[in-house]
Amino acid sequence: MNTDDLEKLVLSTADGLELARAFEGMDEKERAKLSAGAQSLHRYLDEGKAPATASEELKSFLSKPRGEVWSRWNSPENRKASLAVFAVGPLSAVKKWQVRHRHDDMPAFEKIIRDRMPDWIDAYVAHELDQQGASIAFPTLHGWVQDGICRKPESDGYYRLFASYFMRTRSHGVDGDYVPPLSEQLLQAPELLSDIDGLFRVETEAFNTNPWLTKGAAAHYETWPEALIKLSRAKHLDRSHLLRLALDGLRRDIKQNQLSGFHKLYRAMEPTTTELIDHQPDYIALLCHPVSHVAKFAIDMLTKIEKAKALQRDPFLREIGSVFANDSKGNGVAALKLLQRIVGETKQSADPVALAAIVDAIRHTDPEVQAMGIEILQPYAQQLSSAHRAAIADRMVLVSASNRPAFEKLLMAASNDAKLLPSQEEPALPSQTVGYQPLSFIGSCHEVLSASSAIEPIGSVDKLIDSVFHAIEVVDSPDELERIIDAISRLADQRPEDFEKRVAPLLHRLNKGQVGSNGLRAVHNTIAGAVLDLIATWAGGKLYHTQIQSLEYLIPEDVFVPMITHLREISSRVAAQKAQPLLAAPTQKGGWIDPIIWVERLVEMEQDASLERSMDLRLSMLRLAPDNRPEALRLAERLGGDIGRLARFALGGLEAPVKSDATNYAPWITAARCREPDADWNGVFASLALDDAWPDSLSPAIHEWTSSHRAVHYEQMTWKHAELKVHARTADRIDGPERQGLEAPALGEFGGRTTTHWEELPTAALSRWPETKFNWSTDINTTWHAQWLAYLWPQKLDSVHMKAVRKLVLRIEEDSTNSTPNHGLLTCLFQKGRSWGEPGHLVLALSIIGKDSDVRSLAIDALVEGVETRLFVPETFANVLVRLCEGEWVKYNRLAESLLKVAQASELHASAIDVALQAWLPHFDLAQRNAYYVLQVLVETQAISGAPILASTREVLTALKGKNKGTALAKQILA
Repeated sequence: MNTDDLEKLVLSTADGLELARAFEGMDEKERAKLSAGAQSLHRYLDEGKAPATASEELKSFLSKPRGEVWSRWNSPENRKASLAVFAVGPLSAVKKWQVRHRHDDMPAFEKIIRDRMPDWIDAYVAHELDQQGASIAFPTLHGWVQDGICRKPESDGYYRLFASYFMRTRSHGVDGDYVPPLSEQLLQAPELLSDIDGLFRVETEAFNTNPWLTKGAAAHYETWPEALIKLSRAKHLDRSHLLRLALDGLRRDIKQNQLSGFHKLYRAMEPTTTELIDHQPDYIALLCHPVSHVAKFAIDMLTKIEKAKALQRDPFLREIGSVFANDSKGNGVAALKLLQRIVGETKQSADPVALAAIVDAIRHTDPEVQAMGIEILQPYAQQLSSAHRAAIADRMVLVSASNRPAFEKLLMAASNDAKLLPSQEEPALPSQTVGYQPLSFIGSCHEVLSASSAIEPIGSVDKLIDSVFHAIEVVDSPDELERIIDAISRLADQRPEDFEKRVAPLLHRLNKGQVGSNGLRAVHNTIAGAVLDLIATWAGGKLYHTQIQSLEYLIPEDVFVPMITHLREISSRVAAQKAQPLLAAPTQKGGWIDPIIWVERLVEMEQDASLERSMDLRLSMLRLAPDNRPEALRLAERLGGDIGRLARFALGGLEAPVKSDATNYAPWITAARCREPDADWNGVFASLALDDAWPDSLSPAIHEWTSSHRAVHYEQMTWKHAELKVHARTADRIDGPERQGLEAPALGEFGGRTTTHWEELPTAALSRWPETKFNWSTDINTTWHAQWLAYLWPQKLDSVHMKAVRKLVLRIEEDSTNSTPNHGLLTCLFQKGRSWGEPGHLVLALSIIGKDSDVRSLAIDALVEGVETRLFVPETFANVLVRLCEGEWVKYNRLAESLLKVAQASELHASAIDVALQAWLPHFDLAQRNAYYVLQVLVETQAISGAPILASTREVLTALKGKNKGTALAKQILA
C-alpha cells in the first residue's frame, strides 16, 4: 500500500471497518512508510483545504461546500482519516486532540488496535484518561486489560471512566435499551469489585447527588450508593470496609456534592450503635471540616452517640468550638443544642469545659447563634469562672448590636465588675441616628481623574514583548490591554535587527501555547480574534485578518463591532510599519482620557485627513473624563476645520452640526453623546435629515426589564426557573430597533434622507441585544472581555450593566466556575465617581442573591464601598427588589446574609441598609416562606443605627399574625 492507495481508501471506502481490514497483517515497517502521508491527509481533511501538491481527487473533494465547521470535523472521510492515523501513526500523532474516533467508529478502532498491538498503547491510554473527556469507552478498555493488550491503569481518569460508565441509564443512543441494575453488571465482571475503593479516592460522578444524572432511568435503575448497599447486604462487599471508605472519603479535598454523597451513603447504611461508637473519633475530627454539611453530618452522628450515653466528652469539647468559627448558622444551632444537652445534665455544677465551648458561640457571625449561646449561658452565670468572664468580655466587639443588651445582662449577672462592661464614654448602642445621603449626580459622573490612576505608556519594544507574553497567559486588566494596543500602534516602525528572533517564541505561543482561562487566547472569536490579529501583524510583519467563524453555539456580541473596526484600522497601519499615537488610548485607569491631553493629541494629529472619519476619534470622545473640559475647550480653539468644530462641540462649545455634516454623521452623534450622555439630540440634528432609530444614538436608550419565572418539572419535583427579560428602546418608538433598522433604508431611499448604521456608532452598538440560546453563547464569558465593556463608554454604563444583568440571571442558581466566570461583570461597580443608576443597582441585587460565591463576595465588597463613596442609593435598590420579587424566585436567605454583612461594617452602612429595607418592606409580602430572613437584618440595622421605624414599616410589621419567626422578629423590632 502506498499513500495514494491510502487516500483512496479514506475517500472511497464504505465505512471504518472496511478501512480497518485493509491494514490486517501489516508490519510496523510498512505502517511507518505510510505514517507521514496519513497524518498529512488527516490534517488536510480536518482543516478543509489542500495544498497545491495534493491530488486532484483530494482537491475536488475539498472544494465542495461542507456547511458548518462541525460538518467538516465529523465527516465520514475525516473520521476514517483519524482511524488511518491510529493504524500507521506514532504516539505523537494519535495524542493530538484532532485525531479522535467517534462512538460509531468503535468497532473499527478496536479492530485496528487489536490487529496492530502498538507498543505505545499504555502511553496512549494514560494520555486519554488524563483528558477532560476520554474517547476510550470503558468496555473497550476493560477488554484490553483482560486480554493483555494493555496494563490496567491506576490513574484518576480510569476511576472517572469506571464510575460514569456504570452510571448510564441506557445503552448508547437516544433510544438505547435500559441497562441492567448496576449491582448486576458488577457481579457479571467480579474482577471490577476491587476497583470500588478508587471511587472514594478520586473525584468522580459516582456519588454526585444531582437529580439530572438519573433522568429517564428505568424503575430498576440503581445509583452507585444503592448498588453498593445492595452488594454489601449480599456479602459481596465488606460492610465495615465500605463504612470506612465513606468516612475516609470525607477527609479528601473534592467537590462538595461528592462529599454529600459519601455521608448520604453512610447514613443510608444505617450504622449500628456499636459502629457509631467505633467511628466516634472520625466524627470528632470532622467537626472542623470547612464544608458545612460535612460538619453537620459529624454533629448529627455525635448527637446519636450522646443519646446512647457514650459520648467521649473531653475530645468532643476540645473540637466543638471549631464549628463556631464557620459561618453556617444551622451548624451553630445544632452544636449548641448538643452542648445544651451536656450542661443540662448537671445544672448544679455544669461542666466548665462545656461552658467554655458555649462561650465560643458568641463569636459566631450569625446573631441568632450568638443569642442562643447567651441564652444558654444565662442560668449558669454564677458558675462562670474568671477565665470564662474574660473570654466573654473579649468577644464583646463581635456581638451584634441586637444582642448587646442580653450580652451586658449576662456579664452583669456573672460579675459586678464594671470593668467588664462597655465604657460609658463609648456607648455600645448609638445615641442618635447616623444619616445616610447618597451622592446627587448631574449627568452620569463626578470628577474621576487623579494622579494615582494615571497610566504609564509602554516605552520600548522590549517592554512591549514582555507585556504581550504575559497577556497571552493572563490579562491582568483592560488597562494593560489598552497599553499593549497603544504601544503596538506607536512603536510599529521600531523593528530592531534581532526583532524576528525575539518575537519567534511569542508567535509560537500565539499559535500553539497553553491557553489560560483569562489569557488573550482563551477565546479566538470576534474581539479576541481582532486583538490576536493585531499582535500577529505586529510580530509577524504582515497583515493578519482572521475571518470570524459563524458558529451555532457562539453568538457574537455586537457591542464590540466598533472596537473591532478600530483594531482592524490599527492593524492595517502596523502592517505597513506606520507608527501613530492613538487618540483613544486611555490616560487614566478605567478607560478615561484627560480632555486636555486629548486636545493636545488632536493638535499633533490635525493634519491627518483620515482622522475625522476614524473609529479612533469616535472611541476617544466617549472616553473623555468630565474633569478639565472647560480648559480643554479653550485649548481646542487652536484647532481648525471640521475636526475643531467636532472637538469643541464634544467639549460643550457653541458649535453644532449642520446639514452638510450628514455625510459624516457618526462622529457628530458620538460627540453629542460625549457632551450630554442622557440628552435627546433629535432637535439639534434635525437639519441633517437623519433616519435614526437606534437607542443611544440621537435618542437616549430606555432600558426596560421584567422579572418572571418558568415552572420546570422533573419527575416529582417542580421548581421555578428565574427569567429576566431586558430590552432597550427609545422614548418615541415602542417597537424594536431591528424593525426600525429594516424600515430605514426605504425611508432614506425615497425621502432623500441619510440612514444611520449602528455598526458606525459605538453608543448604539452597546444597546444591541443578540438573541442567545445558551449561557455560553456570547463572547463575554471571559473575564477580560466582561471588564473591557466598561471601557467603551465609561461616562454612561447603563447598557454595560444590562448586559451584565442578562449574564448574571442565566447563572443565578449555579456555583462559581472558571469556564464562564461572572465576577468581571462587576467591574463597573468599583469605578470612582460613576453613577450606578437603576441598572447598576440591579446588577448589585442579582449578584448578592445569586449562588455564585465569588460574585456574591465581590458584590458585598462593592456595596460596602458604594455606601462609603455614597454611590449606593437605598430607594433605587428598594425599587429594584420590589420588581425582582415579582418573579417569585429571589432567595431571601442569600439576600439577607449579604445585607447583614454590609450592615455590620459600620453605623453608616447599617443606616444605608436600614433605609433600603424600610423603603422595600411596605411592598413585600412578609407572610411568605423565608421572609423572616429579611426581618433578621432589620433587627440588626435598627440596633446598630438607632434609626426610627417609619409609619409604613410599622404598619406592615403590625399586620403580621400567628406564631412564627417572622412575627417574633416583628414584635422585637416594634418593642
